[in-house]
Order: sequence, then C-alpha cells, then structure tokens
Amino acid sequence: MNVASPVEGRREKSDVTRRRLIEATIEAIASRGLAKTTIATVAQIAGLSPGLVGFHFRSKNQLVMETLGYLIERWRAGWARIAANPRLSAAERLRAIIDREFSPAWFNQRTVAIWYGFWGGVPTQAAYREMCLDAERSQTDVLSDNFRLLIQEGDYRDVDAGAAARGLSALLMGMYLTYGFDPEHFDRQQGKRICLSYLAGFFPKHFGQPWQPNPPAPMSEPSADSLSPVATVAPTPRDPGAWGVTAEYGRLHEALMALPLSPIPATAPRLSKAVFYGGTLASEAALRAEHRRLRDALAFAEVQVHLLTPDPQLPFQPCVQDIGFVTAQGAIVAPPAEPRRAGETASLRRFYDSAGIPIADTIAAGGFDGGNAIFLRPGAVLLGCDANLDGFAAATQLARRFEDWETRMVLLPRPYQRLDALIAVLSDRYVLACRALLAPEIADWIEQHGFQIIDHNEALDSDGGGYLALGAGRILVSAPARSVAERIRALGLEAIDVSLQSFTCLGIGLRQLVQPLRREPVTQ
Repeated sequence: MNVASPVEGRREKSDVTRRRLIEATIEAIASRGLAKTTIATVAQIAGLSPGLVGFHFRSKNQLVMETLGYLIERWRAGWARIAANPRLSAAERLRAIIDREFSPAWFNQRTVAIWYGFWGGVPTQAAYREMCLDAERSQTDVLSDNFRLLIQEGDYRDVDAGAAARGLSALLMGMYLTYGFDPEHFDRQQGKRICLSYLAGFFPKHFGQPWQPNPPAPMSEPSADSLSPVATVAPTPRDPGAWGVTAEYGRLHEALMALPLSPIPATAPRLSKAVFYGGTLASEAALRAEHRRLRDALAFAEVQVHLLTPDPQLPFQPCVQDIGFVTAQGAIVAPPAEPRRAGETASLRRFYDSAGIPIADTIAAGGFDGGNAIFLRPGAVLLGCDANLDGFAAATQLARRFEDWETRMVLLPRPYQRLDALIAVLSDRYVLACRALLAPEIADWIEQHGFQIIDHNEALDSDGGGYLALGAGRILVSAPARSVAERIRALGLEAIDVSLQSFTCLGIGLRQLVQPLRREPVTQ
C-alpha cells in the first residue's frame, strides 16, 4: 500500500488552498472588477484569513498574474484537446473550436467580465499584455495549421492561412466584446453562424455558402403581470410515441421548465437532504437571470425548452422535475407531499394534455419525487425510496408500472431524499456515484450493465451538484461542481458549466429545474 509522506500531504494541501484562492479571485474579478479586487475580498470569498492569502501569494499582483495564467491554460487546454483529436478532420476541428468558444461553459457573463478586467489592464501592464498576446498567438497557430490543411484538401490557391486565422481570431474577440456590452440580447447561435459564414467565404467546399442573416423578430420574456396564473406555452400536439425517455444518456431534444415569477422562500428543502435554510431570500432578479442562463445552455445544446408558466402563488413550481417525469410509456405525475405545493400539478397536467403526452400513472400510494427514478438503460431502472412506509409504497406502485423491466429499489440513507443526489448517469459508459452511500449490490448491478462508476467521495449535491446528461458526450454541470467537471472532461466528455448559485443556496439543484420530455431512443 502506498502512503503519501507528510511532505507530499502538505504539498497537496497547499495546492488545494492555492486553487481555492485562485477560484475566489476569479469570482472577485467577475463581480467587482479587477481594480476593486483586494486580498481582503479574495480571503472573504474563499473563507480564509488574509494572512493565509499572503502566505501563498506575496502580493495582489502575484495572485492576479497566477489567476490570469490559470485562465489562459484552461482556455488553451480546451483548444489543444480539439487540435490533438486524430478522429476529427480539419473542418470538424474548426467547427468544434467554434462550438467551444460559444459554449455557455466558456462564453458567459462571468468569464467575459473577467477577460474585460484583464484586457483593460493590457495598455499599462506589460505582463498582462505579454500573456494575452502569447495566448492569441497560440490561438492563431492552431487556426493556421488547420487552414493549411483545408487549403491542401480543397486546392484553395488564393487563401493566406495566417491572414484568415488572424481574421477569425479578431472576429471571435469582437463577439466577446459585443456580448459584454449586451449579454441579454446576444444570440449565441447567430454568433456561431457568423463565424461559420466567415469560414465559408474562404473555404466554400468545406463550409458551404456564407450564411445570410435573417434574424427572428425580437421576443420578450413573459412577465407575471402579462400571464394568467397557470397559463402554459403549449407545444404542437403530436403522436404520443414522439415523447419519452428510455435511458438518461439518450440525446436530449425537448425539456420542460417553469419561469420563477416570484421569490422562492429560503425554507426550500435542499436538493437531497431533509434540512432547511433560513434567513434570506434569493432575489427574483437573480433567480430569473440564472434561469435564463440555464435555458441558454440548453439552447446551445439544441434542446427545445417548453415553458410551463407557474402561478406566482406557487413559488416552488420551477422545480418541475419534482412533480412529474416522462417515460416511454407516458407521463408519471408525482403530486408533492407538501400541502403548500398541492396546486402545482394542475398546470403540469394541462401541459401534458396540450402536448399530446398521455398520463400513464399518478403516484397515489405515497410521496415520490421525480429525482428518484433513474433510467439506467432501456429496460433497466433504479427507483429510490426513503425508509418511510409511504415512500416505499410509492416506489412499489411505480415498480409495477415497469414490471417487464429490470427494476432495483434503492433505500436512500438518511437524510437523503433523492436518488439523483447519489447517482448521475453521464453517458452510455460512465456513471458518477457516491459508492460510500450505495449498497454494494446496487453498485455491482450498475457495473453489470456495462457502466464504469466514477466514484465521488460525497453526495452529488454536497458541492451544489447537479448533473444532466445531454447525450452525444455532453453533460450539463452546475458551476459549484467544477472539480467534478474537470474529472468529467478527463473522460473525454464535454462538461458545460452553468452557474446556479442562487438556486443552490436555496437547496434547489439543476436536475429539479429541468424535466426531460423527449430523449432520442437508445437500444442499449
């Protein structure tokens, strides 16, 4: 058995602390700007003493420089992974690079605000300028290398690879600047199309004809004043077989969400634990902004989002996954056990009816949360239940619905109330799970179905978790779980970060806010 020496242990702890301080510096710059970021504010965000900051970094300048270096390396590593992928052609690599640049994981208000802070210091800070120029040269080199391959493949005789690369680099920079000025109205998909149109002008054999913009009429988000209490934005009715989920890793095409039209009380239960927060409310503006970012991330992944407009008197209705979920056999309605949430299922039923989604069952035997059903593979489902009799009775009722499936009941250890706090299906090969909280036979059963378990040493909501597989190797990850996001990326999967801090502090997780309606059917 290998045992780390005391010196190695101290070094590892020091590295963790430095990373924590760098992440706190990123948060400080994003929220306050570079000029107003101080050692004291970084210490406060990190929950450490200013003296400990000084122990690891001699000055604010050293801390800021290492933070800039960290950000550049993260950005550079993403490009490098794409550039080194031997399975992609040059054109596919360029498309993947553009996809990444506009991904909500990178192209978001937080990241752009940080870059703005550093770019503002470039004229007077030679060190900033040199680091940023070096990053830009790396970007241009990657683009130039791939452009040269396209020139050879397509026999483009009048294209200067270096000039085209500098042009695309400048175009991407302009997109960041435009987004920073007006993030609410910036259209990521249009930004991607503009970049692809630029490439089409040089390489028409690879990217087709340049895109001609035809922007849609501007749409304003509904407000509480302009909507009737339980109105829904109804989809076009279709064949009932068009809806459903057979496995959590099937490509997600359509999902249901509900706008937060009123502040959510701070007594909201945590994602999985039977404890309550008290004291403060998350502002309606903050909740709506985060909700919009989540919808943007889904739109980027080409997921069509249907909005179930909640009654302002039902503040918990944005937690749409709590009260129902859609299977290949139809929808399962799970009325909340809390009396104050009793009215939430009425508008959900109306939505299902308007969409042509048949209601297969209503859980009446006891309380059952939508997060307690995990479709591992077609024909294999995990059902979570707590130690209460009504929880077991509800799971048993649902198990009868899947009597032709392999079904495993998972007794949730106290104080957990949701199975998706312990298990998250990432892809057709990987499951993220906390082995310490799972019975060995459940872990064995998951592995028998061909999954590799990526062990998480604590519950998946302990760091504000939330993992939603989008299919095709993409996973949506709530921002506080960034350490896990890096592990996901190391598996060759794409983790799309989205910040849900206001929801998380109320105990509401990513999975609760999105109800998958239609995933691409999978056969294994």
